[in-house]
Amino acid sequence: MRTNTRIVLLLAGLSVLSGIAGAKTIYEWRGSDGERSYSDMPPDNVDAAATNLSATPTDEAEIEQQLATKDEARAAELLNDEVTRETAAAEAEVAAERKAQRTANCARAREIQNKYASNRRIYEVGPDGEVTKWLDIDEARAKAQKDVDTWCD
Repeated sequence: MRTNTRIVLLLAGLSVLSGIAGAKTIYEWRGSDGERSYSDMPPDNVDAAATNLSATPTDEAEIEQQLATKDEARAAELLNDEVTRETAAAEAEVAAERKAQRTANCARAREIQNKYASNRRIYEVGPDGEVTKWLDIDEARAKAQKDVDTWCD
């Protein structure tokens, strides 16, 4: 029973408010308790000031457009976040590949440096197995050291 009473009171209040909202002139006054009151008819025994309130109907199409714009902005933000994550993942993958390549290059450069450090004379062997060229060991060692400095941290 209480629920029915509440619904009836709610509907009555809404109908009164809708009548006030549609009125052209609203009267405002303060009661003896200092509370501000409003009505579409001035009270007899109180000095009420007329205020002109205008009500505009809700433009549902405008609200739908605003919501659609917000939804589009959120979708764009989510897409941007996804692209940012994918870009970061791709950059991390490239960085990992570069690091692996640098590690391999460093290992190869150290191997060559160790080879030059343990030999006194370096030569190239031709296709027939004969020594074709003697290399300057100091130049080769300097190049090997430069490669180690380039590839190894």
